[in-house]
Amino acid sequence: MIKKAVCLISGGIDSCVSAFIAKKEGYTIYALTINYGQRHKREIESAKKITKSVNAKKHVILNINLSKFGGSSLIDNSKNLEKKKFHLHMYLPETQSF
Repeated sequence: MIKKAVCLISGGIDSCVSAFIAKKEGYTIYALTINYGQRHKREIESAKKITKSVNAKKHVILNINLSKFGGSSLIDNSKNLEKKKFHLHMYLPETQSF
């Protein structure tokens, strides 16, 4: 029996790692990328490279229009992207108390 996996490939590290884990576990990869009109087209280009690297059987890029949900600096070129300093935080489940 052929094992198949549909992997959502965003172009980021999480989806890349997930796709490679699926491949390592013997799945045939079918890649799906969402083009929501993001300003940074390198996300789509990175997704294409990842898809090629995992030797995906097929790669579908789904175009959707998110403007009906409102504006966002991710998709609206009229919004200013400010560079701000930020801190990366590591999440360690063993240290979290609820």
